[in-house]
Amino acid sequence: MDKCKKCKKTIDNSLHKENRFLPKREYCSECEENIAKLFMEREEEGRESQRGMDRYRSKNTKMYFNKVKRR
Repeated sequence: MDKCKKCKKTIDNSLHKENRFLPKREYCSECEENIAKLFMEREEEGRESQRGMDRYRSKNTKMYFNKVKRR
């Protein structure tokens, strides 16, 4: 029996002892769900900001290539 890193609840890691291929759990199921939600939110925010940058970059590249064509 181990303890969760965040909330200090006890975790049953008996499956890890029986089968070494299963990863040892460090967080309880509630904390794992919260961490997964936070990770997904951060990833979505990153995608939205990346979309804005892609539009900006593509606009600049179009302008650059149009100038090159004119030469």
